Amino acid sequence: MKNTMIDKDRFLALYPELKDTLARFEEDIANHELNILTDDGTTRLLCFANPESSYYKVYITTWPNHLAFSGDVGTFVFSNHDKDMLFWFPDNYDLDYISEKLRAGHAEVFDYTDTGELINREYIFQFVWAVLAITLIAEEYRKIKENLGNQLCFLSSSGFTFTNNEVYDWLKKIVKKIKAEIGEKNLKAYSRGYRVGSASQEFLTFDIVNEKDEIYPLAFCPVARKYGYQLDDVIDVPDLIEAWHMIGMLTQALNIEVKVGVTANEINQYCTDQWTKENQTNAPMNFDF
Repeated sequence: MKNTMIDKDRFLALYPELKDTLARFEEDIANHELNILTDDGTTRLLCFANPESSYYKVYITTWPNHLAFSGDVGTFVFSNHDKDMLFWFPDNYDLDYISEKLRAGHAEVFDYTDTGELINREYIFQFVWAVLAITLIAEEYRKIKENLGNQLCFLSSSGFTFTNNEVYDWLKKIVKKIKAEIGEKNLKAYSRGYRVGSASQEFLTFDIVNEKDEIYPLAFCPVARKYGYQLDDVIDVPDLIEAWHMIGMLTQALNIEVKVGVTANEINQYCTDQWTKENQTNAPMNFDF
């Protein structure tokens, strides 16, 4: 991240002794990118890391009135009443005031004389690094959300749509590619959603199959960066509503018969008939009601 959005002049005017810390921070995050893993109001999980390395990889978790910073640079938990803590940081460069909102973690170290007199106080490197990172991440998050909002297709509840040119161009390209690889007659598709990992990364699949059981697999994944409208494998999208719109266009363009959901391997016995085999672990879902 070459252009940090930190007001360096303002920061150094308050803390000229932290000039080297600021320079070290900028060096550490020079190639970092922000990835939004969970985004639900004030409940978020954000990852800030170098895609090519785990060096100084950090996470921010927010929930109402709270923010937790964790990863390679210590762990700090902040809280303030009636605040979205992610956006509270960019307005505050006063480390004393920020440390008052610290609920877990250590912000300061002290030096004393033999008689107990305070002679020096320093903010620990990790605390300053974390505050700078949170400030930067908040501004980058705001910018990403604005950019994605401008790129979304307009999908109204009344049924009127405004599909972006990039999405429509993707449709034309992928339809031609599918026709060339598996044909266009009597196509079926199987679509389901699933989650992966502790961060609950979401995917929506759309596997297209022809009469010869040849498959053209697709999976849509929401990401917090510029998405590329790939033509196979995993397709980056801003959200799964956008993915569903793209699937709908593809379905109609190729006249695909679609089956949605997976119910053949249900683990919760309450949703199935009684197990019929010893040590049985799953069964088809029961719809006889």
